[in-house]
Amino acid sequence: MRQQHPQSGSWSDGLARRVAPRAAGLLGLGVAGHLISWVVASRDQSGGANVGVGLLLLGALALTAGAWGARDGLRAARVEESLVPGLVCWAVVALVVGAGLPLLGAAVGALAGGGFSGAVLLRDLLLGAPFLLLLVGVPAHGALAGCYAAVRSRAGRAA
Repeated sequence: MRQQHPQSGSWSDGLARRVAPRAAGLLGLGVAGHLISWVVASRDQSGGANVGVGLLLLGALALTAGAWGARDGLRAARVEESLVPGLVCWAVVALVVGAGLPLLGAAVGALAGGGFSGAVLLRDLLLGAPFLLLLVGVPAHGALAGCYAAVRSRAGRAA
C-alpha cells in the first residue's frame, strides 16, 4: 500500500522544504571552499595549491550530492513514495547550486578584496553553471534512483 510521507500533503507542497536544506548545504560547502581557496592563495603564490582545493571542492560537492540523493532514495522507497518528488527536488537543487555558486563566488571574491568583474561573472554563469548543475545533478539522481530501485526490488522479491 502506498503511503504519503507524514510531513507533507502532496509532494509539491513540500518541494521548497525539501530543496532548501539541500541547496543551502551544498552552497555552504561551496562558500567554504571559496574561503579556503582564498586563504590558500594568499599563502601560496604559485597557484598549485589553489587548483588542489578546487578539485577537492568539486569532489566534495559530487560526493555530498550523491550521498544525500542515496539517502532520499532509501527514504522514498521505505515509505513507498513515488520517485518523482525526489527527482524534481534534486533537479531544482542542481539548478540553484549551478547558478548560486558562481554568484556566491563573485560575492566572496569581492568581499575578500579581489574586486568584482561582470565579465568574469558572466563567463562563470555561462560556462560554470552548466558544469555545476551536472556535477550535482548526475550523482544525486543516479544515487536516488539506484537506491530506490534496489530497495523496491528487494521488497518485491520478499513479497
